[in-house]
Amino acid sequence: KHIHRRFAEWYKEITGLELDEIKLKEIVDSYFASLYQRADRILARYPHTLFIFSAGNSAQDNDVSHHFPSRIRRPHVISVAALNGEYLASFSNWGHSSVDVAAPGVGVMSVIPTVYAQQTGLMQTPASGTSMAAPHVANLAARCLQMNKELTGAELKRILLETGDVLGALVGRTTSGRGVNSERALKAAQLTKELALEEAIRLALSP
Repeated sequence: KHIHRRFAEWYKEITGLELDEIKLKEIVDSYFASLYQRADRILARYPHTLFIFSAGNSAQDNDVSHHFPSRIRRPHVISVAALNGEYLASFSNWGHSSVDVAAPGVGVMSVIPTVYAQQTGLMQTPASGTSMAAPHVANLAARCLQMNKELTGAELKRILLETGDVLGALVGRTTSGRGVNSERALKAAQLTKELALEEAIRLALSP
């Protein structure tokens, strides 16, 4: 939304004219297509690294609207929405084919940058956003990797998505329809040391 608005403003500043909406959409689509292609080539160089991106906080459908870089689709890329309890946070972006999973993203205690801590005397403050949810997933991925250092980025993604809790608010709005479940993800990662990935995930989901 911001890029769309700024392109229109820049065009008017330079030419003094309003940019036709159809032409503006073509320009914005072309701009993002270039970004996606360049970033995709970079991510392709690191197939064993798991990349975790926040889905954005514009309350928009990322299947329809651009969001960079979370709309890039690869087996080792996860796009994360924000949960408020068992519900999608009101500000969180979603996308049936472009957002993978969700994690807690409302009222998360966050360390304050030193410059602000000195001014306020506070070391932590509650913060909300998909930028809070994505680190939750990154932390869980790192803990899973500690369980089994041989797991690839794509395998970690499968564990995180397939062991999550199915939530009605996410079904049809994320690729997995799930919010991450730390206990089951860690169990599956541990089991992969002895079992095939599919079997490890199946057993982790068992009561």
